[in-house]
Amino acid sequence: MKERGGKTHYSSSEPPVRAGSYMVTASVPENETEYTGVSAPLPFAIQKALIKIKADDKAAQAGSPLPELTYTVSGLAEKESLAKAPELACNADMGRAGSYTVTAGGAEVPGTDNYQEEIIYENGTLTVYEGYTGGGSGGSGSAGSGGTGSSGSAGGSTSSSGSSGSIGSSGSSGSVGSGSPGSTGSGSSGGGGSYGSSETGGTGTPGDTQEPGDTQEPEEAGKPQEPAGNAQVQVKSVTLSKTVFTYTGKAKKPDVTAIDTKGRQISGKYYTVSYKNNKKAGKASVVVKFKNGYSGTVKKSFTIRPAGTAIKNITAAPGGFTVKWKKKTAQTSGYHVQYATDQGFKGSSAHSVFVKKASLTKKEIKNLKAGKKYYVRIRTYKTVKVGGKNTRIYSAWSAAARVRTLPAAQL
Repeated sequence: MKERGGKTHYSSSEPPVRAGSYMVTASVPENETEYTGVSAPLPFAIQKALIKIKADDKAAQAGSPLPELTYTVSGLAEKESLAKAPELACNADMGRAGSYTVTAGGAEVPGTDNYQEEIIYENGTLTVYEGYTGGGSGGSGSAGSGGTGSSGSAGGSTSSSGSSGSIGSSGSSGSVGSGSPGSTGSGSSGGGGSYGSSETGGTGTPGDTQEPGDTQEPEEAGKPQEPAGNAQVQVKSVTLSKTVFTYTGKAKKPDVTAIDTKGRQISGKYYTVSYKNNKKAGKASVVVKFKNGYSGTVKKSFTIRPAGTAIKNITAAPGGFTVKWKKKTAQTSGYHVQYATDQGFKGSSAHSVFVKKASLTKKEIKNLKAGKKYYVRIRTYKTVKVGGKNTRIYSAWSAAARVRTLPAAQL
């Protein structure tokens, strides 16, 4: 096999594994005496993988804490992981039964250039269910009008802490019948039990209960919420839908997601968003300024990297090679050529050469081991000012090519 349009050959025992376009040719071994021939080259491509992230479905009982949110990722190669894990959020009222949306966002793909930059997200569902309790002996009633500490009659319905209207519910202030101190109050008759749903400390009287299944509808799951009017509810996090872009000449504007300290998504009418330096290659910024009940300003940054290039061909030489590539001048300061004996470009075998003119399209590499196999790749870079210092912003790597240096010339 060889890289499409180039001269870098691959053996069938070591097929390419990186994304890119290639040509494959079948030939009869040289030591075969009965047959000869070479097939026409056939093109094929290894496409960049698409990563999908799904927020996992969860279930919990009303009144319990928000469960730990998790996710499942697909599309990653073995032993590779996301450059940045996603942020998960759920706008759930854990005191009410209902279904709530779990969202994911803000993840980053690995930096190997084998993946599409865009990540597909799929929402999950958190199901909050009621805790049902059947008829049983009544709990101790609160102070009645005729005395203190009267007891509810057997069969009174019990509920979770803070339920409204059931006899002996925690925090209720309704009286339980009348009677002299220590007498038995007339509690509500035992029934099939009630579903506790109201907040702790609610007020109710005996018999003021909800029927099973008669629950209040929760706020729409996943809907951006208004401020709660509580000074303790503030902005918890701000994330961008994407943090790495490739230069196209057009302004880049990643979406903003804001979450408050109750885990609720904040509606866009409670903040303004402005972008800066978001068209050319370099570091861009997003300023999110909150208002109308939320306060503070959050600044986030993202990267616009220059468009990449591709290797056109590699010519082997004794103890070296010459690599040629496609010229890129838009938002490009130069090129970074890397070669190594390790296919993953790891360890001390990896070496780098910088070509500091965007107009140049080839580089000769010398003083290598003769008859040795090398892997080669290239990327562009743009030099920009970041924090007052010159910083190189790199494109994605090209598909790697392979070359074997020629034996040393015989004198």
